[in-house]
Amino acid sequence: MCTIECISGTGHTVKELYIETPATADTGNTIVVDLTAYGGLYLKHIRGCVHSTANSILIEEAPTTAVSAGTLTITLGGSGANNLVRVYRVLFI
Repeated sequence: MCTIECISGTGHTVKELYIETPATADTGNTIVVDLTAYGGLYLKHIRGCVHSTANSILIEEAPTTAVSAGTLTITLGGSGANNLVRVYRVLFI
C-alpha cells in the first residue's frame, strides 16, 4: 500500500501529489491513482526516484505512465531495482 498525499491543490489549477511506495516495491509493479478524487483529470508532469539506500542515496527513476478517464497508472521502472522505496511527485490538472 502506498502513501498518497495531496501537498498542494486547494484553490489552484495545478495540483501536486506526493506518492511513496513501501520498501517492497519492485520494478514492474503498478500504482493506480484516481486523480478525480483530488479534483483533476490530466497528468502534466511526474518525477520519481528510488532509494537505493534507506533515507540516503537517491537515484532518479523514470516510470511509465498512462491516464484514462482521470485514472493515473504508474508502472515502476527505469532502474531494474527491487524491494526498494520509490517516491513520486505528480503534477496534474
